[in-house]
Amino acid sequence: YRYEAHGSPDDPLFDAQWNLARINTTAAWDRGYGTGVTVAVLDSGVGISGEDLACHEYADPYNAITDEAGLAAAIDDNGHGTHVTGTVAQCTNNGIGAAGVAPGATIMPVKVMDEDAEATTETIRLGMIWAIDHDADVINLSLGMDCLDPWPTCSDPVIDFLADRALEAGIVVVASTGNDGSPYVSSPANHPSIIAVGGTTISDSRAEYSAYGAALDVMAPGGSRF
Repeated sequence: YRYEAHGSPDDPLFDAQWNLARINTTAAWDRGYGTGVTVAVLDSGVGISGEDLACHEYADPYNAITDEAGLAAAIDDNGHGTHVTGTVAQCTNNGIGAAGVAPGATIMPVKVMDEDAEATTETIRLGMIWAIDHDADVINLSLGMDCLDPWPTCSDPVIDFLADRALEAGIVVVASTGNDGSPYVSSPANHPSIIAVGGTTISDSRAEYSAYGAALDVMAPGGSRF
């Protein structure tokens, strides 16, 4: 038998990814890379020209704005969805760019936001139905509606219903808490069936922009170093 060391990947920007060190990513990779897990990224779509996502074949791409299936329909015209997709499953140990958290995961790009990175109840509804019906294991919602009150006072009953439906189907739904620094988690992250994720800095403190409050479930490294 031959064995190889489980060390750092050869991605040139890996050493700058303090966020991966904070969540013990290399130790997690000893247990798996997310292979066999399908993550539906409900966002602005995905870019297909970048070489550091070229290792992926996407599962059931969909555009909830135009109600069209296929990768061509789910092309990212904003960049946000591509950024989120890279965070989740950027090609890793390929000598290019940076590393992803779960590079073995399968991505289901579901375009629910337009070129201005704006979505509606209807596009998110269609996107969640698509992800549920096409056997996603995880639904990621890096989007939200700012709240000045807790759930259920601040909520979208349509999305809340689908969050419960996803949970019943055994799907993990994750959403960002919001970027307005509010003491109330945004909707739909504030819903009890959704894991609400806030952002931390390199000093392990809450990022100033990250919303918080009673509905917060977990904190994870965000985009700010300070």
